[in-house]
Amino acid sequence: MARASHLQMIDEKDLRDVVLVRTSVGACLRGHFGRTGRKVAVKLIKDSKWIDRLKKEGMLGRVCSEEVLVPLGVYTTHSLVGLVWDWMTEGSLDSLLHESDMFPELSMALCLRILLDVSKGLAHLHAIPLPHGALKATNVLLNQQYCAKLCDWGQEINMDLSTSNGCGPYYRDLAYVSPEVIQGAVPSVEADVYSFGVLLWETLNRKRPCEGIDQLQTKLELGLEVDLLPPMTPQSPALTQLIIRCLNSDPQKRPSAEECAVVLRTALAVFDPQTLTEAVLHLKTCKERRLLSCKMRSSWELPIELHNLEDNNCKSTTKNWNSKVIPHNETLPVSSPNAKVKAPLPIGTRGCPQIGCCR
Repeated sequence: MARASHLQMIDEKDLRDVVLVRTSVGACLRGHFGRTGRKVAVKLIKDSKWIDRLKKEGMLGRVCSEEVLVPLGVYTTHSLVGLVWDWMTEGSLDSLLHESDMFPELSMALCLRILLDVSKGLAHLHAIPLPHGALKATNVLLNQQYCAKLCDWGQEINMDLSTSNGCGPYYRDLAYVSPEVIQGAVPSVEADVYSFGVLLWETLNRKRPCEGIDQLQTKLELGLEVDLLPPMTPQSPALTQLIIRCLNSDPQKRPSAEECAVVLRTALAVFDPQTLTEAVLHLKTCKERRLLSCKMRSSWELPIELHNLEDNNCKSTTKNWNSKVIPHNETLPVSSPNAKVKAPLPIGTRGCPQIGCCR
């Protein structure tokens, strides 16, 4: 793949048809890059330190892997700063795992292939060396063939919970954070491996880590026997040991990302290659049927002009009132009157809000 040595600057005029769309972690800006017409995502960021670090240390030129998503450029205007990425059509691993209405069944072979992609992407970053710093299911994106690509690498998980009130994404992300980072250590490749162990458990069990990873780790530290994986998981002993090693409280006893890839490659080898092709086709069929059967709109999109956004500090900008695009009849999706109402989640799981399936 092509290696980009610098981040190009992207002007407002270079982005067209920008809309606000729903994703598994909230709203996201999607548009088309005017120079090529390719579909892109725009992630507005509060702090440009990561961009400055990318430029200063020349990290961008060293990241060259099919399993790592590299930003196309930086969008800046007035008080807004954002990164422009390729739009990943199949969303995130978080959506795939936890939108069970959309995807009732997941192939074990495909789950292992996705995890192998993640471990290969981590191994590439760690060889630079560059910790990912925020590995979690929402930062694993999927292309049309459900191949995984890591995004938002080189950043840090925000440990400030003041804005989430114990129920937002920051609270949910804590399950991925290694003990040493929670205690104040800087992100490291070893901390990434801990996060990967959590992701491994989450993917193979299709459970959010805040639904039980803490209890599992406590039992592991006490030497108690626990069932980490579902019955009939291929190479279960090897994968179980891999999870245990990744979750070790001693960072130096965790395996490398390359070692994780070796174990996953061995586990995946027991499947016929045709199984992966069939699994991808099955997911596409499930998604199509679900969208056709949805009684609400398959997704909501709000056309928007980036020029009319304000930053979080409410700095004054010259708004282009003539270009503001707000549809007269635009409404957010509303559930069908006949839809079943789910009982409220127990207090212990309120950190894991269920995301609607219809897109």
